[in-house]
Amino acid sequence: MVPPGNLVTGSNGTTYNVYATYTGAAPGDYGVGLSALPAGGLTTTNTAVTPATGSGDTTQNFPVVAVDNANDNNVYVVWTDPTSSSWNVNFASSSDGGKTWSAPVTVGHGTYPWITADAAGKVDVAWYSAEQTSGYTGDPNLAPSGTNWTVDFAQSTNALSGAPTFAAETTGVGTVKSGAICTQGTNCSGDRRSAMPRK
Repeated sequence: MVPPGNLVTGSNGTTYNVYATYTGAAPGDYGVGLSALPAGGLTTTNTAVTPATGSGDTTQNFPVVAVDNANDNNVYVVWTDPTSSSWNVNFASSSDGGKTWSAPVTVGHGTYPWITADAAGKVDVAWYSAEQTSGYTGDPNLAPSGTNWTVDFAQSTNALSGAPTFAAETTGVGTVKSGAICTQGTNCSGDRRSAMPRK
């Protein structure tokens, strides 16, 4: 099984759900999928977020989808692509409901990204980030106790272009966590807290 992300509904009534995908056993057999349910519909259409195809283990974090406030088919997705040296926070957009996608953009490095959209092409992305110091090698599960996590932020105002750009990331919130962040769901132990919000 692979973890689903969030649900969003656009102004035209289409509801989107994003989810991690897994097609085999090799490190590059992961990706991200998108389902779309039109207003009043009973059947979803599933497509691949093609810029995420061939990623590292996308099941480690929930991918996240956003729609803007225009009556259109614009969709924006962020996901985490774990590599051996860094966990990349990646972004891609689609202006046709997921049929075609922009080039992927690495917004920053860290874990558990989130995205919101406002006007068409304007998106904000936030995520947990930590400097790779004091023995931290890029995997949040292995971060030593001295690792300090902040909430970083980046904005794009041309997110619908073929090659979106983001303003330089800034630290929106100072240290919010320290030590390891577990991304393994129910396998997390008491001393390796998940970074997911709790109700």
